Amino acid sequence: MLTADAAAQILQLPGQRRDAVWVTAWAGYYDPGSFADGRTNTDWLFSDGLGWRASVEYGIGGGSAIGILGTFARMPLEVRSRVGAPSREADGDIRSLQALFHAGGGTGLHQVIEVSVGVIEFRNFRAKDNGEALGPPDGDRDLTFGLGYGFGYGISRRAQIALVQDFGYTFHQRDGLPASSSRTTMNRSTRIGLRIGFGG
Repeated sequence: MLTADAAAQILQLPGQRRDAVWVTAWAGYYDPGSFADGRTNTDWLFSDGLGWRASVEYGIGGGSAIGILGTFARMPLEVRSRVGAPSREADGDIRSLQALFHAGGGTGLHQVIEVSVGVIEFRNFRAKDNGEALGPPDGDRDLTFGLGYGFGYGISRRAQIALVQDFGYTFHQRDGLPASSSRTTMNRSTRIGLRIGFGG
């Protein structure tokens, strides 16, 4: 009986409760960079614009969490031929699915650190003048890696807002390109978001 009572008391300690699942939604400025694509003999010169991001995370204690994130942006770009054809102004989709590690939380002001790695896809390039399909017909998928740092503010134990600056790299394939061509492109974003906790 004493053992059962002691176990029940331990389980009911207020400090033992934690949020099991976090859901986040973000929006912000996104600069994906430019890419040399040997498969289509074109360069993709993206402009910056608005990007969206959402994640579902499982809390592992101490303000840390692991989860899955998705991103989406439809960005203007110049599709510049590498074989002398005229350049085309277009819009294209950029989306990704990545594994995420998040650190930072609690009420009040706190630091936020995020690390992510996964797959990014470029697809649905459409010329602005006539809607013609440009770029890879089935999309192009690359490895991407990101590191984010910023500050959050805990409105309550289950609600936080944050401002985060991201720096990342995308590793594009080198098929059809000269050996001297770089396959690494840096991307940047500045985002603001809301993080909500459930369960626990």
